[in-house]
Amino acid sequence: MIDISDPGSLSEEGYYDTEGISYAIELKNDFAYLADGYEGLRIIDISVPSAPEEYGYYDTGDQALGIGISGGVCMLADESLGLYVFDIPVVTGDDSPEVTARTMLFQNVPNPFNPSTEIRFEIPRRMKVRLSIYSVTGEMIRVLLDEVVDGGRNRAVWDGTNNKGQRVSSGIYFYRLETPELFRARKMVLLK
Repeated sequence: MIDISDPGSLSEEGYYDTEGISYAIELKNDFAYLADGYEGLRIIDISVPSAPEEYGYYDTGDQALGIGISGGVCMLADESLGLYVFDIPVVTGDDSPEVTARTMLFQNVPNPFNPSTEIRFEIPRRMKVRLSIYSVTGEMIRVLLDEVVDGGRNRAVWDGTNNKGQRVSSGIYFYRLETPELFRARKMVLLK
């Protein structure tokens, strides 16, 4: 993010590494919506320009190349899978936007972490979900949730222990959200 208030003296205000190639960006209120190549849709909270942070994410499965916002709708063009449409309600005051068209699994916070981390996800309606932790070898380490939860934003905390309550070693782990329609997975790092 570049401060352009004085065109003769441009300065960097903040930086966010998407870990991909961002092809297009749209701004609405305090959020940047990115068509982030093979990473899909990323929503970045830019309300504090010096400290932008990821608010939401949706993996399209292929290369997201273009994005547009019109009214309360965000449209994301994917190279081979077509057009994705997400509802974005009007934002006022301290409210945050909600992407309601799809199930979303957000990056855990903090990451890397020690001793615990919060995992947030969003589902479009009330449904059964299973949120599990796996090692890099595919071994199931811990089941955090296996129940029916309300639609909207939800969260769970992983304290770095397995199903027996034992601390696990530092390293890379994956968390996986399963619903009746699909599953999503993301990577996290536990440091000792």
